[in-house]
Amino acid sequence: MRLPLSRCPFLPAASAAHRGRTLLSLLTGLVLLAGAELPPAAADQWTDVSGQHTLEAEFLGLWGEKAVFALPDGQRKTVLLKNLQAESRLRALDLAEQRKARVEEIKAELAAIQEAERAPSAERIEQPSDSAPPYQAPSQDASLEAFVEHQMAQLRAGHLLVFWDSLPASYQKDLEELTVLYAQTIDQSVYEQQLDNLDRITRLLASREDWIFSHPLVIGLLGQVSQDENAARDTYRNLIGLVQASIDPEVASLERAKQGDLDGLMRRWNELAAGFVHNLMPLVEPNLPTGYKVTMTDENHGTIVAQYDDASGQAGRAGDQPGPGGSPEMYGSGMQPPGIAPGGPGGPGGRGGPGVKMVRVEGRWVDQRVADNWDKTVAETREQIEKLPELIAQYRGTLDAVNQWVNLNVAPLETAQSREAFHASLDPILADVMLKVMQARPRRGAATYGSGGYGEGGYGEGGYGEDGYGEDGYGEEPYSEGDAGYGEGPDGGYEGAEGYGPPR
Repeated sequence: MRLPLSRCPFLPAASAAHRGRTLLSLLTGLVLLAGAELPPAAADQWTDVSGQHTLEAEFLGLWGEKAVFALPDGQRKTVLLKNLQAESRLRALDLAEQRKARVEEIKAELAAIQEAERAPSAERIEQPSDSAPPYQAPSQDASLEAFVEHQMAQLRAGHLLVFWDSLPASYQKDLEELTVLYAQTIDQSVYEQQLDNLDRITRLLASREDWIFSHPLVIGLLGQVSQDENAARDTYRNLIGLVQASIDPEVASLERAKQGDLDGLMRRWNELAAGFVHNLMPLVEPNLPTGYKVTMTDENHGTIVAQYDDASGQAGRAGDQPGPGGSPEMYGSGMQPPGIAPGGPGGPGGRGGPGVKMVRVEGRWVDQRVADNWDKTVAETREQIEKLPELIAQYRGTLDAVNQWVNLNVAPLETAQSREAFHASLDPILADVMLKVMQARPRRGAATYGSGGYGEGGYGEGGYGEDGYGEDGYGEEPYSEGDAGYGEGPDGGYEGAEGYGPPR
């Protein structure tokens, strides 16, 4: 019975790419050892030292002081070299040398193939698989609708710089001052040690990609989440590239941050990172708005409500709001552009939520609440930065433990000289990660707030219902039954099924 190569027992956990390389090596070796460029093995005439006897046979090689021949009937015959005539003896020695030289060539070629398969890849992901489209800066004094449309377009293109450029000039100045203060206050040795840890880990992940993707556990995980190894590898490389772009000395240097050119740092970071972000956008695209509704109160005030298709699975939460006028925020599982509230199908109320009130500040659109609290937020952030030395001293033990963990676990992976040694060092790390993932999974009833999530009909038009999450928050006891799920929402909302809250 012929067993398919993909199911060969000696390749039980090999990925498609690894199987391909392994088979290529095996086939190459078989072709070479099968006689490529070796002297022809035809029968020849061999004469003994007396010149009176001849032997028609195929020369196979030397065995000590004997020549080994294959007779026409398939039998083997050995003859002492000293018993062959000089011409026959020299011809046997010459053929033996040719075969020996060719064997050495084959061994060298096979060793080169093995070394190429074993050699690490580049330690840095310098370029993304696809470049980002050119960046388009936002227009001053744009309409609210144009503002939203432009931010969505630049987000999809991978240019997170648009969030910085969309801030009022005074806000940018405040953030630059905070950045300078941070660079002056943070313990430089602690900061650089964490950057060094990230650099070591990303270099290792980049250079040992083949070994990581050939690990049986990684192959098993890929089989559960994706059948396309090439796509998984592309995502893997783009994630590494994005982190490496973010810790590049040109953008992560404390000395440069102290100089105060935050705008220059942001633009340089966007140059390095935009391509990677652009290639990762398909991962979040299903959670992005498919449309939006803009309602103007006057020329300087308006409201934005994001719209989602039913298929997007977007489940925003009432009260979710964006960060300070420029950072993507998370609503449920979807990244939102600043100033957009989830609404429409899947958002609060199922047919449009309250939206986000926007105000024009210095020609830029900002969330009304952000604008109202900006000075307070900046002052509080400044206080937190000034307390950094005290905070670092408090968590020095934790930071040292992180550094120790990196050295203990990364060093064996960095020094592993073979795939097998690398896998052996990776095994305990993956086992620990998997254990933590299992422990972090929600327990029974963690998501059972009724059929379809939060009750059959979503939230009801008017919000969450009368009693929130049931009596006294999440239920009376840890993992106990909540009294009534979300309760009956006003304006015709549906009653949620009994659920189980997490520990209080």
